[in-house]
Amino acid sequence: MLPDLPSFKAELQSILSEYVQLKARASLGVFSKSPKHVIHEGNRMRVVRADGSVGEDNLKSASSEVSLILGELHAMSLVERTRMLDQMALEMAEQMSSSLSVLSWTGQGY
Repeated sequence: MLPDLPSFKAELQSILSEYVQLKARASLGVFSKSPKHVIHEGNRMRVVRADGSVGEDNLKSASSEVSLILGELHAMSLVERTRMLDQMALEMAEQMSSSLSVLSWTGQGY
């Protein structure tokens, strides 16, 4: 039996996750250059502007899901696996982009 290698799997998961995040951000078009701020908890965001005005917005999630048949995973080429990750990133970017577009059209952008 092969060893489990949990630290290797965790590092690989981190690399793949970062790849999808970077690819999704690159797919945002004009929004790809906008500032990014990580919020670790909560379901709302409050912005206090320089003029003292306050804006508040509910956070929106962007996600993508992939289903794999474990027995077929070994037969997938690197190109097929990368294509799958790229599709995930594109789906997430579309969700983020539509949320950003709504904010800018409703005047809620900052």
